Amino acid sequence: MTGSTSHEGVASSDYPSQQLRAAEARARAAEARAILAEEREQAHQDKWAVEIHALRQQLAQHEASMRAAVYRTRSTIACMPPTLR
Repeated sequence: MTGSTSHEGVASSDYPSQQLRAAEARARAAEARAILAEEREQAHQDKWAVEIHALRQQLAQHEASMRAAVYRTRSTIACMPPTLR
């Protein structure tokens, strides 16, 4: 026999390199999961940024229409005879 064996018949000189390859594979898998998580988070943030922007636009339009309604009401009241105000 040329070398001692350990861990399921693997030559002891090969065991550290196998451990290294397994650790590298786990690291690559973890990195891939992290990248996917970052992409999901970015998509989530983008979705809500678009939603918030749309709501802010709706609010601005509503506020503008309310200001116009107040202006029209004030103009109408100003045109009324003093006895009806």
